[in-house]
Amino acid sequence: MVISALCMALVQGSVNSMKERSATVDHQRAFYIAEAGLAEGLRFLREGGTGNIGSDKVPAAFGDGGFFVTCEFDESGLGQLTSVGLSGRARACVAQAIKAEATSIAALGIFGHSTLIVESGASIGAYDSEVPAALLDLDPGTEVITTILDPLSSLTSNGRGNGNGNGNGNGNGNSNSNGNAATSNSVAASTPVELELTLGSNGPVYLQSALPDTTVITGDVTPGVDSNVEIGTGVEVSGSTAPRVTPMLRPALVVPELASLGDLEVMGTEHRTLSGESGSIASLLLGESGVLTLAAGTRLVVDSLVLEDGARLEIDSSEGPVEIWVRDTLLVGAGTTLENLTQDPTGLSIIYLGDGQVDLDGDGALDRALDLDSVSSFFGQLYAPEADLRIANQAQYTGAVAANQLTVGQDASVLFDNALLREGEAELHGIAWHLVEAPETIRTAFGADVMRDREAAYGAPLPTPTEARQDANWGIVYVDTKGKVKKYYGDQAAFDWSLVDTVVETFDDATAASVALERSAVKKAARALGL
Repeated sequence: MVISALCMALVQGSVNSMKERSATVDHQRAFYIAEAGLAEGLRFLREGGTGNIGSDKVPAAFGDGGFFVTCEFDESGLGQLTSVGLSGRARACVAQAIKAEATSIAALGIFGHSTLIVESGASIGAYDSEVPAALLDLDPGTEVITTILDPLSSLTSNGRGNGNGNGNGNGNGNSNSNGNAATSNSVAASTPVELELTLGSNGPVYLQSALPDTTVITGDVTPGVDSNVEIGTGVEVSGSTAPRVTPMLRPALVVPELASLGDLEVMGTEHRTLSGESGSIASLLLGESGVLTLAAGTRLVVDSLVLEDGARLEIDSSEGPVEIWVRDTLLVGAGTTLENLTQDPTGLSIIYLGDGQVDLDGDGALDRALDLDSVSSFFGQLYAPEADLRIANQAQYTGAVAANQLTVGQDASVLFDNALLREGEAELHGIAWHLVEAPETIRTAFGADVMRDREAAYGAPLPTPTEARQDANWGIVYVDTKGKVKKYYGDQAAFDWSLVDTVVETFDDATAASVALERSAVKKAARALGL
């Protein structure tokens, strides 16, 4: 009897040990499968999909198990992929934070990589040169509220115009600036429209003001990670000044390799035109009274671009954009005109690659190699990632401007054109991943072998990850059980209604969902609910 009992105990111990080893293997497999699910979900998002793959009822088959992935974005623009890996009796749940970073220069908005300084009296806002036809579908005469950063210069854009006006109302788009306005509340609009404006830095932001003038900032100002916004006396900020979660990524710059065109000089009263030409120029010099017109399709890489006093550089982008890359020197003399004839910011890009210091006279000392102090009006994208750039006092810039350190001079006006955002593509980046607790239905509803049970209930082989991708056929804006406004669009059957406290709005059409559930819709819902 004793021997028999000992044998039974040994057999039972061996069985238990085998079960423990099997469970450990299943848990490891489930974890790795969940990781694979995150990768598949992120790839689906990058391909323009919803990120949702499979469901708890019909998981995607993968290796010795399977997974399902859900994706949602919150009002801050951060998203989360949640992947549940399944193997045998085990399940593992991992989540990854994701964020869309546009690869275009325009995605930076008004930005200083190291520092942003806004001097007193400056106004910064947003508009859309394609409003209303391409974006908002507004009734004729509808006014659009922009983001207003200075009550002394109330910026509006008329729905009938093409948005080509500047901060003083001189342009063709009927964009108006009222220097007598006392506060930003003086802007009236029958239909408020929220526009995107990235204003900030990867480092500190300094907002300056000189009493008795008061600078009122309506909107968010975003400093870098672990940095802050230094607010001068008399400056009021209505939006958030919270730092970034992750640094703003620099767009990848690939300098075109173009055939050499030698040097180019335009002197005296000479007027030359380059139309659709692409090439590399060592020295491009516009002498006093010289005029150079760069027409549609012109693409230049220039080592040194100098506009002497009284010179004129015209950009004619009526038939297509013009692109200028400057490696070392960009100097604009007094009385010089740099004019985008169409006043369309999407038609001109100037990328300065130097650090703003070059020995110009051969004396061994570095001289200032980036000088735009005489540029009083600019329509386009201007990017100087390695140099410090100052927008001159009272200058008017329309488009997008970013530099290493960007200073917006006193009483200067900067309008960011939202149409530029549609010129580039966005790339999704994973920020961090972590283990999370599996949903309640997963922890309680599954049988001994998860995938076997699911396949039996499905009545056919479970789909592959590609076959299990969920298209956007339904959408919802809702307040979750923690009081946060969130959005979801994808397969309605896969949506977890236990997360919902209050439904704000649902969408049955995929197109309507993808448009209506943009980040601005979530923000508006949050404000309407007082959250």
